[in-house]
Amino acid sequence: MAGTFYPIPFPCMEIMQQRPVSRITLEESIEQHIRLIITTACTEIRDSYGCDWWKDEFDISIEKYCLIMRIEYSIKMAIRQYEKRVEVDRIITDIREEQSTINSQFVKKRIYIYIAGHIVETRQPFQCNISFFISPLS
Repeated sequence: MAGTFYPIPFPCMEIMQQRPVSRITLEESIEQHIRLIITTACTEIRDSYGCDWWKDEFDISIEKYCLIMRIEYSIKMAIRQYEKRVEVDRIITDIREEQSTINSQFVKKRIYIYIAGHIVETRQPFQCNISFFISPLS
């Protein structure tokens, strides 16, 4: 796939100062965009961009397995709609409770997401691992 890909965040200062602009590979561009999609709640940027699983983030009545299934489905649908350069074959999600390294009394949930598929135009395999903290447990 021909093209020039820029990192997130976009290097505005480099452009304004007429310095060479850093570029990234197609795979890095796809991974960064997927990360943006996953970490954006629907309606946060525009009407439907992002993942709608965020609405369930604080719902303690949802069992872990059901939440994981909702997350995986939401991610797959969002990628299908907003990142057309990749086709997802598999998503594996896990949610773990982890203690803070700063204050061992503070426990948070961390979500781990593995995405495997292929780049549509080249049929090359694509995979990425994304993890981040979600709702604190206290």
